[in-house]
Amino acid sequence: MQATDTSLRANEDAPHAYKEASEFSAVSAVSAVSRGAENNNCLRFIYTPTAPAAYRLVVDLRGRLSLEEGAREYLIAVPDSNSCSSLRGAIEDLAKDKAAMAPPAFADHIETLLRHRALDLLGLARKAGCVQSGFGKVHAALTAGTAVLLFNAQDSAEGGAKKLAHKARATDIALCDIFSVAELSGALGRDNVHHIVLSDKHFLASMNVILGFITHFDDSEFHKEDSHD
Repeated sequence: MQATDTSLRANEDAPHAYKEASEFSAVSAVSAVSRGAENNNCLRFIYTPTAPAAYRLVVDLRGRLSLEEGAREYLIAVPDSNSCSSLRGAIEDLAKDKAAMAPPAFADHIETLLRHRALDLLGLARKAGCVQSGFGKVHAALTAGTAVLLFNAQDSAEGGAKKLAHKARATDIALCDIFSVAELSGALGRDNVHHIVLSDKHFLASMNVILGFITHFDDSEFHKEDSHD
């Protein structure tokens, strides 16, 4: 499991010299459109038959990959609010397509990549000075109106998390509670991180795209806090 995940992470950043091409394909629940369209609500996959086996089907989370001749592009759209489908289901449909030649448990690996990408963005935001962590600093940022997104660890103490969630709701700040203390701590390179606020709208835009994918993958929680406790 870990070895496969490492391979997929390498796929995301692989320095392939793809050429532009116009050959696209489509499978169930997957529509192919030309490169350059606005596709922030889509996950983009590229299948390149001439690449080494471990790199033939890759996910392009950073939007950097073009196509070489003979390659195929698959775009999976985020389901709308009226849909009963999920990204997992669409990715599993893609994996069933023999032409795509997806590795086993492909949807699980993509979900892991998405989570890693969100945590990587948090780490970049920390380096840019755009995050605060710890209950006191997070509460102060929410009070001051400088926060644009709140992270509460899913295994954080209920009392503190609930207070910050209510504070976020009062200021119309979205709450993300899909990561563990260990994951948030690893993202910031610190110990025992339970609460984080993001304070930069540029990072927020990128984060919202990735969290939107994770939200629709299964039944994760990324929402405007709307409880009435």
